[in-house]
Amino acid sequence: MADEPICPCDGQPAQFAISNPPGRDRIDYRIGDFVAFRHALLRNLIDPPLGPESELNSWKPDAEGDFGVQMMEWWAYLGDILAFYNECIANETYLRTAMLPESVRRLVRTIGYRPRPGIAAHGQLVALVGGNRTLTLPRGFSLDSKPGPGETPQTFELDAATQVTPQGTVAANPPSALLAPASGLFLVAGSSLPIAAAAVVLLRSRSNAFTPTLLTVSGVQADAGAGAPRMRVTFTAAGALPTTAPANSLEVLFAAQTAPVSTISAMSGSTIHLAGLARDLHAGDYVVLTSGQDAQLHKLNSVSDVIWYANHAGSDPASLPSDPKVVPIPVMHSQLVLDGNVPSSWTNDATTVRFSWRSVGTLLDQPAAAFTGSPGTLLAQAPATFQSGSGLSIVISDAAGQGMTGFGSTSDGGATLTASGLPQPPLSLNPPLDVHFNLLGVSRGKTVVTEILGNGDASVAGQEFVLKKSPLTYLAKGDSYVSTLAVSVNGRLWDEAKTFYQQPPDAEIFVTREDEQQKTHVQFGDGSNGARLPTGVNNVVANYRYGSGAVSPAAGEITVINKPYPGLKSVQNPVAVGSGADPDPPGQIRRLAPGSIMTFGRAVSGDDYEVVASRAPGVTRARAIWSFDGVEQRAAVKIYVTGDAGAVNSASDAIAVTGDPHRHVVVTAATPLPILLGLPVRIDGRFQVDDVKAALRTAMLDDDHGLFGTRRLGIGQAVFDSEIAAACQACEGVISLRRVLFMVGWPSGFAHDTAARHVPGEGAVYTLDTEHLVICPEVIGHAG
Repeated sequence: MADEPICPCDGQPAQFAISNPPGRDRIDYRIGDFVAFRHALLRNLIDPPLGPESELNSWKPDAEGDFGVQMMEWWAYLGDILAFYNECIANETYLRTAMLPESVRRLVRTIGYRPRPGIAAHGQLVALVGGNRTLTLPRGFSLDSKPGPGETPQTFELDAATQVTPQGTVAANPPSALLAPASGLFLVAGSSLPIAAAAVVLLRSRSNAFTPTLLTVSGVQADAGAGAPRMRVTFTAAGALPTTAPANSLEVLFAAQTAPVSTISAMSGSTIHLAGLARDLHAGDYVVLTSGQDAQLHKLNSVSDVIWYANHAGSDPASLPSDPKVVPIPVMHSQLVLDGNVPSSWTNDATTVRFSWRSVGTLLDQPAAAFTGSPGTLLAQAPATFQSGSGLSIVISDAAGQGMTGFGSTSDGGATLTASGLPQPPLSLNPPLDVHFNLLGVSRGKTVVTEILGNGDASVAGQEFVLKKSPLTYLAKGDSYVSTLAVSVNGRLWDEAKTFYQQPPDAEIFVTREDEQQKTHVQFGDGSNGARLPTGVNNVVANYRYGSGAVSPAAGEITVINKPYPGLKSVQNPVAVGSGADPDPPGQIRRLAPGSIMTFGRAVSGDDYEVVASRAPGVTRARAIWSFDGVEQRAAVKIYVTGDAGAVNSASDAIAVTGDPHRHVVVTAATPLPILLGLPVRIDGRFQVDDVKAALRTAMLDDDHGLFGTRRLGIGQAVFDSEIAAACQACEGVISLRRVLFMVGWPSGFAHDTAARHVPGEGAVYTLDTEHLVICPEVIGHAG
């Protein structure tokens, strides 16, 4: 009897051996489940017997329709429920194992840690002013984003009153080259030119900034698809070319006149005799001598009229005929003295002098190259000029509406601007460009004015109210944040404090906290730590802003002016706002709260620096490395961060507040290493393939628990093939992982990393997305 199953459906129940080694994410605390409790209850009724007087000794449980068995099962259900909740309670007691957000917040509250609430995104917009009147936009000036499908608009407000001017936007371009030396090209406006292939032309500076250069035309053709008609002229050059001069400072000339060289006497040295008079030539003019395919550019030292005789005597063409009876035949012509010698191999009959230069047409600048800030020089498009000054805050934008922030210093009477402080890595902007000086500092949040929180009651200690709108807007400040909440009692402003601890009994303060729904609770003192509220009707009033989060509008989306302002034409945001953050999720709180105890408001160890940087808005990961600065010959802390575009600046601001002022600290963006991960897995045919693939994606990509999750995989952290295999086999339905295909550097120049341990290196972090997680299932068997 003792060896027989109690019921035909019963097998041996699972044994619950409780063992909890350190470092686990879950605690085993159950002593049994329904099957184990049922088995134990029924077994104890039979073996061992309850005693000779027990009426149950003769009872043999019947598997079907036995009310006694049903009663035992009720107790088994009860035991199962109690064991389950005991395990849940045990897990919710420890920070590492707590699953409920409210449990995590309750636990960290005991150490005085306040999870970071949502932080509002901020940035700079551009104001375009119509007319000629300077405007002052008030603080709180409201703008909305244009939402996409399924989205709601986000409201941004001006942080401070700002003056904007009609000259706040200046059209500009990088210094462009008239000539393209690599390809030998210049552009001329119009649909026809007075030159053709093989023509010899002269490139000259209108201000005589350089010696003219001789060009030989190799081709002339219309530039199709350029909009306004223009011609492309290709050439070869006989000398150095200017590469940064604008087109309006140069001209290309062709020779309107030519003159042959006299054949009466051979050319010699630097003196040339023409076959006739050339009244358009003067000392200082440039001429081009051609002989076959060869050409030379010369400057005239002198020009004079000379008489030769066609029937001269002897070898001197200037002498009269030797026979006095012969009538002299005079040849009046121009004598040219050049600034250099003519090649001795040139002959008179093959040499031609070209002069009387005329413009080939209006030259056009080459299409400007993309502007990346290196070099950072921009030229204002005349007649406009830049605002004068140095270190001016600017935004540079292109025709596509993309832009970048920086600082500008002007020179040349406002014609030239030198940009600095541009983002790294640089953004590529395609001309034409605009430089904006009318910048509006804005942050997310919509203002609520004079919200009545309720009635004060001096007989009640620790009165508490809840704001009607949520989430309350918090703005980043150094290593922390400040709220936008202002509370007045009986028309008098009270101060916000972090805690009631050691506050005097008459301190007019309040403390805020966020609940799990991110609603803000406003609490007042109890008369011992902080003053109680005075009695009154509707005498507690709040003004605040609401709205925050990491999701922010992209560049070009904040353009809606909620209340028209006379003279303000439009608002643009060429640079996306950023540095917003969602409230700390439980996983982030678990990671940062313990470390915050050790910092005590200052950063000393590497862990301190990591904690401070990690808490900065917009930062998702941080890693501190102790290093040695060879230039400054001292120890340094290098902090790598990942996050949004403002993560580096946000972390730098936080470190500046809490870090050692004598410690050399460098904050830089971590290098993302995109990977392609191939997982050929064998799947049990009894499971749905799509469900198994979804579980594998979660095991790899989930932010908190995935092997490559943004809040789990650290900067510089190595990944083992065994970890990947273990994560895969932990997914229900996976039989085995045949191999790991780990490709680093996707999508360009990636390589197969065949090592069992994949190391990104200092300051680098592996990144994986859904597109590059390739799951190749092989189904084994099928559902019966």
